[in-house]
Amino acid sequence: AKPDLGLCERTSRAVPSDDAAWCLYFRTPSLRNVALRGSFMHDGAFTSLRDVVVFYATRASDPKRWYRSGVAFDSVPARYRARINVMSPPYNRRAGDRPALDDREIDAVVAFLRTLTDAPAKTIPSVAR
Repeated sequence: AKPDLGLCERTSRAVPSDDAAWCLYFRTPSLRNVALRGSFMHDGAFTSLRDVVVFYATRASDPKRWYRSGVAFDSVPARYRARINVMSPPYNRRAGDRPALDDREIDAVVAFLRTLTDAPAKTIPSVAR
């Protein structure tokens, strides 16, 4: 399957450009009702909000957990890997470093994100929590 390169893949008017400068830039949805989503990330790679937070907290410190091939960012074409943010916290750690967040902190972030669910959505009985 062709990897999703973000806003540089002009497939419709919704994608602003076919300029390679926009590759790996993705439109980010609002955090409103984020806990109710069925999948996360631009490619739906995660189905749990906690897994998303764990990924961001540990992708730099435990890359083998996420990149089983041994190549960091292996789902991204090699020519674009240099564009991935590895300088800002929590991405600025090295393999083997302490993760950016511990389990308690991850749970706190997830709990906060769950507070962004609005009242009408909370009353829908078919929504998994």
